[in-house]
Amino acid sequence: MASQSSTSSHRSSMRRGSLMCYCGDPPLLKGSRTKENPGRRFWGCPHYDTGKGCRFFTWADEEPSSQEDEIAKLRMKISNLKAN
Repeated sequence: MASQSSTSSHRSSMRRGSLMCYCGDPPLLKGSRTKENPGRRFWGCPHYDTGKGCRFFTWADEEPSSQEDEIAKLRMKISNLKAN
């Protein structure tokens, strides 16, 4: 993913209306599917999956605590099990 666009102290207060994608469109709130950040929310380019995206990216929250990380991992595991 591309580099972050703001400082961590400002990230927790960001809302969709205050962000703008490099494409000029409002970004979408998505969930990470990586092993390092399972379920962690981030703002991303709405055109990312089309190949036309600008690669805008910024975390929607602060670094998760270990308990939050475990919960996110379990949610991702449940989601993967339901998909199979």
